[in-house]
Amino acid sequence: MQLLTSDRFVLAPAPHECTACARTRLGDMDDFQLRSPASRRRAVSAAATNPFLPIFVDAFVPDPSPAVERYTAIGVHDLRVHHGEVVDAAHCPHARPSVAVPRERGDGYRPYPVEGYFASAPDAPELSNPVTGVLSAHATDDVASLVTAKVSGFMVSHGEHGPYIRAWGGHCESYARSRWVGMVEGIERICCAEPSPADLRSGVPEGVRAIGLDEFGVDAASWRVPHPVVGTWTLGRDLVSGESVALPTRTVFYEAAIADPIYVQDSSSGCAAGGSDAEATLFGLLEVVERDAFLLAWYGDLPLREIRRDSIRDEESRHYLNRLALVGRTVRFLDATVGVGIPTVVAVCDTESGGVCLGAGSHPDPERALKSALVEVASDFQVIETRVHQRRDELEDMLRDPAGIRGVEDHADLYGLPAAREWLTRWARTPYPVSTQIALAELRRAATAGTSIETDLVLVVEAIAAAGFSPLVVDVGSHLSRRYGFSCVKAVVPGLLPIDFGWSSQRALRMPRLREQSERWLRQHGGADETFLLHERPHPFP
Repeated sequence: MQLLTSDRFVLAPAPHECTACARTRLGDMDDFQLRSPASRRRAVSAAATNPFLPIFVDAFVPDPSPAVERYTAIGVHDLRVHHGEVVDAAHCPHARPSVAVPRERGDGYRPYPVEGYFASAPDAPELSNPVTGVLSAHATDDVASLVTAKVSGFMVSHGEHGPYIRAWGGHCESYARSRWVGMVEGIERICCAEPSPADLRSGVPEGVRAIGLDEFGVDAASWRVPHPVVGTWTLGRDLVSGESVALPTRTVFYEAAIADPIYVQDSSSGCAAGGSDAEATLFGLLEVVERDAFLLAWYGDLPLREIRRDSIRDEESRHYLNRLALVGRTVRFLDATVGVGIPTVVAVCDTESGGVCLGAGSHPDPERALKSALVEVASDFQVIETRVHQRRDELEDMLRDPAGIRGVEDHADLYGLPAAREWLTRWARTPYPVSTQIALAELRRAATAGTSIETDLVLVVEAIAAAGFSPLVVDVGSHLSRRYGFSCVKAVVPGLLPIDFGWSSQRALRMPRLREQSERWLRQHGGADETFLLHERPHPFP
C-alpha cells in the first residue's frame, strides 16, 4: 500500500488515482488550512516512518468497488477517517478519461440547468473538501446574507506580490443553486488561469493570423514591461470570419507559467462556462462588453441616464429590491450603454456606514442586464461593510497613496470608506442631480433579444463587429470542465477597454479609446456644455 503523509493527513490513494494530483492537493490544502510558510511545513511524502502505519490505515480502507474507487485519509491529529475521490488536476496528463454526462435539454433560456452538470458525477462533493479540495476546503453557506442565498469558497494562490485569494461564489435565490453556480465559476477560473502545455505555441503557425499586442490599443511603451516581445502564443477563433488566430498567451491566461515577461497581468474577465459552446461564448463576450462600458463611464465620468425602478418587470429583480428595502438599502440603476451597443446597466448601492457598492451587467435583454448588476450589489454590500471593518487602516493608507491598490479586492473595498466618496464619479454619488430618467425597456435594441442563447450570441457578435472590433474566442476547457460536461471559453476583444486590478496597471488610462469613445458619446448624448474630463481615480469594480 502506498501512503502519502502530510502535516494533517495520511492518505492511501485508490489504485487508479493519480498520486501526483493527490500529493499536490494535500500540499495545497495544508498551505490553505495551516496558513504557514512553506518552509515550516512537512513536504508531502510517500515515506512511512512507522512500520505499523500501513497496517493501521489498511484497516479503514473500504472494500474495493468496481463503480467507485475512493481514497482513505486519516487525520494525523484527530484520527478522523475520510473517504473520497482525488479530482484530477485540470491538465493532468494521467487524468482518467472524461465520460459523457447524460443531460436532458430543458425549455428555459439556458437549456441545460446548472444542477445537471454535477447530478451524475459522484465526485462533485470532492471539489470542496478539507483533504484534497480543488476549489476550496469548504463551500460556505452565508446564512448572514440578507438578500441572496450566497455560497462561496476560495483558495490561496501565490503571485509576485505574495499570497492572494482566488475566490468563487454563487449568488442565487437558493443555497442549493448557489452552490452549483459557484462551483462552475470556480472551475471556470481554474481553466482560464493556466494553459495546458500541449496548447502552447512558440511561434505563429503558417496560415494563422497573429493578433499582435499593437491590436490591443496599448502603446508599446505602456505595457508593464515596455516593448515586450511575445514568445508564446495560444490559438483561438475569430467569430466573424471563422478563421484561426494566434493570441499572445498572457492576454488569455492570467497565471500562465511561461518564459514571456509578465507584460500584462490579465484576469478571469471574459472567461465563462456554459452547457454549450454558444452559451459560454455569449457570456464571455458580455463580460468583456460590460467591463469596457463600465470603464468608459467611470474614467470618462459620463452623465449617465438613471433608470426608473418602477419600470423593472422581472419578478426576481423586484423580489431582490423588496428584500433590500426591508433592510434599509436602496439601489439606483444607470444606463451605461456607452461602448458597444449592447444594453449595459450599472447598479449603485450605499452601505450602512456611508460607503458605496457598485455592480454592472450587460445583455441584449435589458431586464437580464439589470438583474446581473443588481445581484452583484445585493450580495456584496454586506461584504464590503465587513471588509472595511477588517481592513480600515490598510484601506485608509490606499486612500492616501493609491499605489497601494494592488489586488482585486482593494478596488471595491476602498469605496466602502465614507472618505472615498469624494473620488466617486457624478453618477455614483447620492443624490445624483440627473435631469433624465428613462424606462428600462428603452435600452432594448432588438425585438428578438432574450429569446434564446443562439439569437443573443448573433446580436452580440454583430454589435461588436459594427463597433469596429473583432470578437475572438479561445477554448480553455480542460479535463476538469469536461468531466462535468460543460464548455469553458475565454472571450477576447482587442481594442476594448480591459479591466485591470492595481492602480499602476491600468491599461485603459493609456488607450486612445477612452477619450475617443467618451467624446463620441458626449457629442451624441451629452449637453452642449459637456466636454471630456478624465476622472483619474481608481475604479471600484468588484
